[in-house]
Amino acid sequence: MDPVQKDMKAKGAEWRSWLREKFGKIDRNGRGCARRPAEAETSEEVYQHLYGECKITLGTPDQDSNLDLSINCTLVYCESTALDHAAGGELRLFNLSKYFTSSAQIKVRVRFAPSPTGHLHLGGLRTALYNYLFAKNHGGTFVLRIEDTDQSRVVPDTVEKLERDLKWAGIVPDESPSVGGQFGPYTQSKRLDIYRAQVNHLLETGAAYPCFCSDTRLGLLKREALRNRQVPRYDNKCRHLSREDRREKLNRYDSYCIRFKLTPNSEPFTDLVFGPVSYDVAQHEGDPVILKSDKYPTYHLANVVDDHFMEISHVLRGVEWQVSTTKHLLMYKAFGWTPPKYAHLPLLMNPDGTKLSKRQGDIRVESFRDGDIFPLALLNYVTHAGGGFHRDLSDEKLRIFSLEELVHQVSASTWRE
Repeated sequence: MDPVQKDMKAKGAEWRSWLREKFGKIDRNGRGCARRPAEAETSEEVYQHLYGECKITLGTPDQDSNLDLSINCTLVYCESTALDHAAGGELRLFNLSKYFTSSAQIKVRVRFAPSPTGHLHLGGLRTALYNYLFAKNHGGTFVLRIEDTDQSRVVPDTVEKLERDLKWAGIVPDESPSVGGQFGPYTQSKRLDIYRAQVNHLLETGAAYPCFCSDTRLGLLKREALRNRQVPRYDNKCRHLSREDRREKLNRYDSYCIRFKLTPNSEPFTDLVFGPVSYDVAQHEGDPVILKSDKYPTYHLANVVDDHFMEISHVLRGVEWQVSTTKHLLMYKAFGWTPPKYAHLPLLMNPDGTKLSKRQGDIRVESFRDGDIFPLALLNYVTHAGGGFHRDLSDEKLRIFSLEELVHQVSASTWRE
């Protein structure tokens, strides 16, 4: 029995014991029926006790089927009607098995989320490829999402060119702006109402606040920090405005942004590539803007909101975003959401160990395609430059692997090698 199965069995036993204590006799398979407890627990209490770190599955219990607790369950949701409206105060028999999700069988959903600001380069191709291979290795879904919230940098026709490059490489999304899917729209500029609703939630809970600082003041802060050889950061001035001052400024100012309140947190998160990573973002950075004055979200907000509502299970992205992960985790906590797992991909390297850079020449995917380079040859080069594959390196002769072979070879545990 592997550790996951052992853990699930222990949790199953714990849940059966708790249900037996609260609701009366339940047999060894978790089947049974009993009167509602005298202290009249609500369905929410049942939910809070049994909830694990998995996605909630909603539904209506079957009235006449058996209560069946599987040892593979990590989550249950009981509708209030099952406890509050049962005839004669009896707990009705119903089947909970379809409200359980095995943590060992979480549906893998990953995304490649480029900005339409230029051509697809080898670095972006590597990120797309690794997400694609990871999804297929786990029987999951590969999503293409377009992050175009910075409208000043959007280049026309970039999305069509990007999708054409991915198709040429054999990296075909399961969901995208052109393919569609149940979690769309897949272009962020078409999801503005979603972001604004979530920002309103953060404002209501006190996790965010309006900032009225002018560009002139922010520029002075930056210049002063650089003069003192410090990293520029916002001083959180508007966070400390009184309620009266904030109300007065809201009536007086038409243009302002919304900032997220950072809180001290040195607790490490687990990076699937680098292991435990600790970074107290509040100690090093000022409160970040999450909604700009043009009412478009910044990367940080849109990234978290979209990953949640698109049910992304794993985030595979470049290591340059690792320092932002703590910030994103604080947002998940403020929303009360379960975050995805993170894996940050190391830099692409040249054979001599130096960083692959655009300054070395044209590394656009379009250039390789126009130069009659075969797609699989390019993909294999990217995997050798980026690492992360189980291979016998004793053979000095390199060979071309098919996409199917790359799917079976990919391993997050070796991405940093």
